[in-house]
Amino acid sequence: MQDSISKFNEAAQCLAPIIRTQVLKISDIVKKDVREIRIKIGVPVMIVCSCGTMLVGRDGRTGYIYNENFPLVTLSDVKETLNIICGYSLHSCQSSLLEGYVTIKGGHRVGVGARAVVENGVLKGIRDVAFLNIRIARQCKGVAVNIYDKFFNHSQKSIIVSGPPSSGKTTLLRDLSRLLSDIGGSKSYRTCVIDERDEIAAMYNGQPQNDVGINACVLSGFPKAEGILRAIRSLSPQVILCDEIGTNAEVEAISQGFNSGVSFVITIHSSSKSELVAKSQFRKLMQTGIFDSVIILDGGVKPCVIKEICKMEEFYNEIHRARSFDGCVRVGGQNVFNEN
Repeated sequence: MQDSISKFNEAAQCLAPIIRTQVLKISDIVKKDVREIRIKIGVPVMIVCSCGTMLVGRDGRTGYIYNENFPLVTLSDVKETLNIICGYSLHSCQSSLLEGYVTIKGGHRVGVGARAVVENGVLKGIRDVAFLNIRIARQCKGVAVNIYDKFFNHSQKSIIVSGPPSSGKTTLLRDLSRLLSDIGGSKSYRTCVIDERDEIAAMYNGQPQNDVGINACVLSGFPKAEGILRAIRSLSPQVILCDEIGTNAEVEAISQGFNSGVSFVITIHSSSKSELVAKSQFRKLMQTGIFDSVIILDGGVKPCVIKEICKMEEFYNEIHRARSFDGCVRVGGQNVFNEN
């Protein structure tokens, strides 16, 4: 509990002084459950918890119904918070701001809502920042132990983790990296994390703010396809982990890595098994014949709860029955079916 409270207090330090004071007065019971702190011009400070979104009052009290005890966030509050987040150097954070977020000390991730500055169809900058969303980084160690034991303790597999938003996909990926690259474990791997959006390791000043393991190399900010190929060429990984694979270039990079003896752990957004089957990126990944199993997360209040573990053959069979896939699917390099 204390670690969760400390992480909340750490994240709150980036807030403008006036709203920081009221947020830090929130009770410890509430703090340990907060996932996001949201500030928007003209409305009260909001916090997102497992029970929903609540407003924050002057004395730190929280509630669901607005009244005069909930002061409104001002333009000055948002500007000052953004300055603190960027170390009073917006220019130094420009590339990250263009991506829509800034990672701060502690691994907390701040999403930025603003007006785009576009020239000749190209995003050049942002202005009129009106909304900031601070996602509190909390590492849940131990949530991937069962997956490690099943797929990596005595063998080396490639797996896909699927689930709806906030189901714990990235949290699971992070903990699995820690377990895989722990040189004191029963089986240790040279691990590489392709962290395109700084969500897994959360690099800050060259240091991962989350524990991804002693023998894990982090490629931060690289597009996934480029990062995978760079890792294969120069870092000799045994396992590569990354979020949200889907493009043809990324799938091709995975194929090259697999042919070089690398295993992969990746994630895909999906609210159900049927939705997953319908996704084109999932079908592209199926075609590679690389992945052994799919771990489907529950998506309930508690993150990282495994709903089901499916062998990839189950999805091949479901697609085959639906007669909806046009192309060749392979399992272990062998053709399973070919529909035209």
